[in-house]
Amino acid sequence: MNSSLILSHPQYGVRRAGVCIPLWSLLSEKSFECGDIYSLRASLPWLKQSGMSILQILPLNDCGIGQSPYSSLSSFAIDPLYISLHLAGISVYSRKKNIATHKINKKKITKLKLDLLKEKFLKEDKSLYLTLDSFILSNTWLKPYLCFRILYNLNDGKHWNQWMEESKFNDKLYDSIKMNYKDEFYFLAWLQFLAYSQLKQTKNLFEKEGILLKGDMPILTSSNSSDVWANPEFFRLDLQAGAPPDAFSDLGQNWGFPVLDWKALDKVDYKPWKERLQYQENFFHLYRIDHVIGMYRIWAIPLEAKNARYGYFYPQKSVSLNDFELEGLLPDEFINKGFLHKMEEGRYYFHWDFHKEPGFYDYPQDIQEKLFKLSFQNLKEDESYWREAGDKVLSKFSTFTKMLPCAEDLGSVPGFVRESLQEKEMLGIDVIRWTRSLENGSYIPFDKYRTNAVATLSTHDTSLAMDWWTNELKNGEKAYAESFFLKEAESEIIERKRDNSKIKNMNDLTEVHRKLLEFSFHTSSLYCIHLLQDLLFLGDIAIKEDFAAHKINTPGSDESKNWNYRFNFTIEDLISKQELSSQLKYMISESKRLGL
Repeated sequence: MNSSLILSHPQYGVRRAGVCIPLWSLLSEKSFECGDIYSLRASLPWLKQSGMSILQILPLNDCGIGQSPYSSLSSFAIDPLYISLHLAGISVYSRKKNIATHKINKKKITKLKLDLLKEKFLKEDKSLYLTLDSFILSNTWLKPYLCFRILYNLNDGKHWNQWMEESKFNDKLYDSIKMNYKDEFYFLAWLQFLAYSQLKQTKNLFEKEGILLKGDMPILTSSNSSDVWANPEFFRLDLQAGAPPDAFSDLGQNWGFPVLDWKALDKVDYKPWKERLQYQENFFHLYRIDHVIGMYRIWAIPLEAKNARYGYFYPQKSVSLNDFELEGLLPDEFINKGFLHKMEEGRYYFHWDFHKEPGFYDYPQDIQEKLFKLSFQNLKEDESYWREAGDKVLSKFSTFTKMLPCAEDLGSVPGFVRESLQEKEMLGIDVIRWTRSLENGSYIPFDKYRTNAVATLSTHDTSLAMDWWTNELKNGEKAYAESFFLKEAESEIIERKRDNSKIKNMNDLTEVHRKLLEFSFHTSSLYCIHLLQDLLFLGDIAIKEDFAAHKINTPGSDESKNWNYRFNFTIEDLISKQELSSQLKYMISESKRLGL
């Protein structure tokens, strides 16, 4: 692949295979109740023996009392949950055998770990404070974060706009908190120093083994975060990010995150993003840009809106009062009908499906046509602006870091975004079950996949591959998938030398699973990275039933029931499954993905 991005990262320009995990989900024998930074190091032997050369993890940001790694208290800080007690010199481990449940209690585990870490911290020599002062000085994001975290704890995790204390960050507040909560202040700084040191050393170990670490960078930040609290000028606090109505949600989605003010960020040359990316580079070789379309435009929902259906694409030119008057119309009438929203004085936008509002078709046809005309009149101009804005942001990012970006471009992505990413030759993501021909909707042969992409069977927001295969594919669709994927996996291009390569029984899920993996590994995508769950196809460690119990997240459902999955085995158990590793390495080698 001769992409300019890849040429600037030559070590990344070879076909590779990898695995993706939420770090909390995979324990080592030296972990404490959940996966931690040591788990990354403990996984190296398995990665090597399985032919993997990329390990991707979900965001590690401090979530506070929340569950989702995509809704954090800081875009910089690492959640103490991931600190390795073992690497910190604390010899307290959890059960090595008989992990009984697939669910963990993050709050409980974090509290237990913090108690153990606090005990060690209080025994440290006070000269450590000088080291921590230097660390804070080198990482300016820590000042507002430490203040925020202390006030957040004092207020039991309430939103900062409900705090009784001074809720505006400044030097006076920083000095006051540092003086009045000295031990807690330095303890929190020490936690970040520990996490930083452990992760940075881990990246170095991976480099020595020729294996890449891939991080995940959400572009949106919780409104209850140190970022928003300390720098509200970079956010539109009157708007919330989400998604417009689609086939899966009639009302759209409201994620609750404030919308980024890219104009304000541009005035400071995107300094917060530069600092964030450069901090992430201490830990990762590659990074996933979550919801990359948000760099171009985002679905913005006013705080007063009833639901996400009443949002709009931000930014946009909108329709002026003069535009309405030229058509002989007055916008106030249509605001009252629920067709429009007043964006600012003299500017209006149409709701997503305003024509479905009661009373629309009571208007004469010429009025209906005028409204449709007005709703679309600035679309080309808006798309041109969005394209230019996204291009500018992503180009800036490439100057801020040496990490290789990977754009999460799933879902309904406008043509101008795909064109932009293609011109930049930025890696995208192709989920096998969704990758279809734009012309007729058919599945795409593996050798026709775009090169600048990461192929995968599933994501953290989808069902597992075999859940999709056994429970979601219905009737004719299932027959078509069987005909396509299993035929493709046995084509002349894939010349496997096993006598049992033909599937005689479509109910043999182990072989079906193997075929899906083979198909994905043989795609022409530069990288192929799977959830660990989707790689467990063989032996007593295989996931063969109750697939939904192994799902990481169900979008739109109760957060407390998500983001808490844990494997019921340790990394050391996984390493001992030599046959599984051997089969995976065979497939990876055969598809020329050993990263050599």
